[in-house]
Amino acid sequence: MKDLLRWKRAEVVLKRPILGRPVLGEFSVYPAVTFDELGDPVYDVAAYVPHPSTDYRVLILTNFNKDRDYLWPIPEAELNLNPGLGQNPNW
Repeated sequence: MKDLLRWKRAEVVLKRPILGRPVLGEFSVYPAVTFDELGDPVYDVAAYVPHPSTDYRVLILTNFNKDRDYLWPIPEAELNLNPGLGQNPNW
């Protein structure tokens, strides 16, 4: 996670859904996976239809916001100690 933030890849990778692989079923029925220019998987979730014999599914739909999530909010206790500090953008 820290590397994704440091390399500014979070806005690409963390906007993709996270899918789980089946334990049962045939490999041939798994959804197609392509890879982006840096080797991260890209799943075509819009075209994915679950196969009844597998448990392959979308596990998490992420909502990374590049305008806010690269910086953490400054804790309220710190802002109270130094009123001139100011909060990070969009927090």
